[in-house]
Amino acid sequence: MCVRFSTNSLVQVIKDTPKCTRPKCVHLECVKSRVTVVGEVPDNARELYEQFKRDYGKVYANDDDQKRFAIFKDNLVRAQKLQLNDRGTARYGVTRFSDLTPEEFAAKYLSRPDNNDQVERVRPTGLKAAPERIDWREWGAVGPVENQGVCGSCWAFSVAGNVEGQWFLKTGQLVSLSKQQLVDCDRAADGCNGGWPASSYLEIMHMGGLESQDEYPYVGVKEQCFMEKEKLLAKIDDSIVLGPSEDDHAAYLAEHGPLSTLLNANTLQYYQAGIIHPSYEECSPADLNHAVLTVGYDKEGDIPYWIIKNSWNVEWGEKVSYSCFILCSHQTFTLARVVYRATSDSTGEMEHVESIACLHPRSSINENHVDGSNVTLSFQYAIKHFL
Repeated sequence: MCVRFSTNSLVQVIKDTPKCTRPKCVHLECVKSRVTVVGEVPDNARELYEQFKRDYGKVYANDDDQKRFAIFKDNLVRAQKLQLNDRGTARYGVTRFSDLTPEEFAAKYLSRPDNNDQVERVRPTGLKAAPERIDWREWGAVGPVENQGVCGSCWAFSVAGNVEGQWFLKTGQLVSLSKQQLVDCDRAADGCNGGWPASSYLEIMHMGGLESQDEYPYVGVKEQCFMEKEKLLAKIDDSIVLGPSEDDHAAYLAEHGPLSTLLNANTLQYYQAGIIHPSYEECSPADLNHAVLTVGYDKEGDIPYWIIKNSWNVEWGEKVSYSCFILCSHQTFTLARVVYRATSDSTGEMEHVESIACLHPRSSINENHVDGSNVTLSFQYAIKHFL
């Protein structure tokens, strides 16, 4: 599967190559003619660096400026190598992360890898054939883009987004749930240093549920746990980890809503746009270091792709999409049909919406896109991050 990112709440398929004069878009097409050998620093590196600082409002003291310029040049070389080796249409170059070392980028924005071999995976049975496409944003099950800030809390946004989708299927209402509660109160996680969905679901059950974002707002640093039992809104009583079949993921997603997903995000520091087809080495399954929310899938030409919500704010991706020809060594976690209203006068499980046919998409353009089609998609390639 492939991933496509864009920075607003709608997927933007940008087919024309960005011009070199486009603000905040310094891509390798702009510097190819000045690079004699891939792996060498382009001779206009200083010009690119000064433009980068203007575009992103970067200001450094003299010593730090020299350090960041050296890192910036190293990242230009890394982007060149990715560009050379990529077998898709991806463009790599200057991004808002270009002044960070790979280690700094991982520490600030990714999550620590975990030993996922101990996680029991489930092969779901009785699934209906996957429809040709599904986009849960069109049905109102996905909230707006959020910003985890300089905090490795992607796991909290991924898990909360999954529960929000389940809540929507239960009640028909989309409510933003507290990510900060997970950062502060999840004993199995390490706050801004990372955590993993499989254990977070168990912690939500232990806590008794999640408060709303309004009641327990996000601040982007780990603080004392201020959870209040009487304010818990959404509860769960189980979770599952799906096996490796992306065909199963597609069918399960269409039937059960958005899924929490892990992937290898190392190349995203340099990514600008296009379809990524990275090497296996760049997508090592030993380095699952980022959690996102898979909200749908579609097909562009002959390439099927996943639609994935990220938590790096609307500025990430420079208003273009992120696609990759394969889903980098991913695992998908999801909740079963287990969300119910946690109020003082309603403690029983609510009736589950058995089919999204009971719902109505926000846009009438695709109102028949879940028609029980017998189309079987091969989801061995392509993903799509839209945010």
